[in-house]
Amino acid sequence: MAKLSESFEKLKTQYKSACDLYMIGEEDDKYKNTEEFFSFFNVFMEQLAKAMPVEKKPSRAAAVAKQQAAAKAKGKPAAAAPAGGEHKKGGISDALSKLKMNRFKDDK
Repeated sequence: MAKLSESFEKLKTQYKSACDLYMIGEEDDKYKNTEEFFSFFNVFMEQLAKAMPVEKKPSRAAAVAKQQAAAKAKGKPAAAAPAGGEHKKGGISDALSKLKMNRFKDDK
């Protein structure tokens, strides 16, 4: 029981120092009620997340267009972008397809 009391006292001390850090006085509702204290920070973090700019990742088509423009600027022929659903020969998908085909040939 003494260990539990000691843990609670340590928790109270840490809570008081956190309130002091954020300048929350003992008369404030956030100091008296831990639910209000933590809901305050949940709202704060949500507002902070909304205020942050969203990073837009370029699409694959934009990356290919950029590569083609760079190749054209250097005077080299630009590689054509693969059409939807196509993949480069020799890639992992191609290798898996060949393995599957070979497996079926062996079964016959």
